[in-house]
Amino acid sequence: MLKKLNSDFLGMFSSMLCLIHCLALPMLVVFSGEAIKNIGHLEFLDWIFAVISLYAAYDSIKKTKSKYLRISFIIGWIFFILGVFQHEDEFLSYSLHLGSLILIISHIRNYILTRKYGCEVKYEK
Repeated sequence: MLKKLNSDFLGMFSSMLCLIHCLALPMLVVFSGEAIKNIGHLEFLDWIFAVISLYAAYDSIKKTKSKYLRISFIIGWIFFILGVFQHEDEFLSYSLHLGSLILIISHIRNYILTRKYGCEVKYEK
């Protein structure tokens, strides 16, 4: 029997993978030199993470009753997508990391509250 994929787990997992990808790639370039530098940034991975995070955030927004969590999902995804679009700008590219962290924290908080109050979350915070 197939079980429905939990959007919070998907969001946490994809945001963590994206954050690892964004932080590990510069380290690989520094330590391995020109060999990996020729591969490039692999920008398509950013777009894959953006689509997955959009689905996960949208699904979590639909399910949660907390207006603060809804706002944090939206803000996190806006920062994330701003970083994807402005990846070439040195300062704005860090918004991708900030967005990932906001999404991770939001998904963890939503997952904890959903587990605590059951499938239908009855809280308004």
